[in-house]
Amino acid sequence: MKILLTIAKSLLIFCGLLFIALFIYANMTPPTPGEKIYMSHPTKIAVLTLPAEFSAMDSAKLSTYLGDNKAVYSNTITMASNTLCITFDPRKTDRSAVMAYASGFDKRLQERVFADHMPECPVNLLFLQKVKYALCIRK
Repeated sequence: MKILLTIAKSLLIFCGLLFIALFIYANMTPPTPGEKIYMSHPTKIAVLTLPAEFSAMDSAKLSTYLGDNKAVYSNTITMASNTLCITFDPRKTDRSAVMAYASGFDKRLQERVFADHMPECPVNLLFLQKVKYALCIRK
């Protein structure tokens, strides 16, 4: 019983020190303006491929069509690479709804598939950034 109490006490001290260290790290520097904006208004990006015969007139109509959606912050059409980038609010809609809305304009719009064979970081850096921002009292 005494061993369990010693283990519990040392684990509690370790977790407390870890929290204090993270709290100090989070408050070393104030968040940048970009972090403040992103944490208060997070955004997601959907990238679509335009058909090859898409014209400048079609892109203007598509831009107006996407601008009517309240969840879409902005859209950028690059005719050189036939790419459409849509920035949207994930609190108001999700990626599939944005794709469905865009394909309502033209069924040939497809989501661009990126190479998934590249190695990924096993640490969720966005989670760590959110924890750091939550613990920062210098906002």
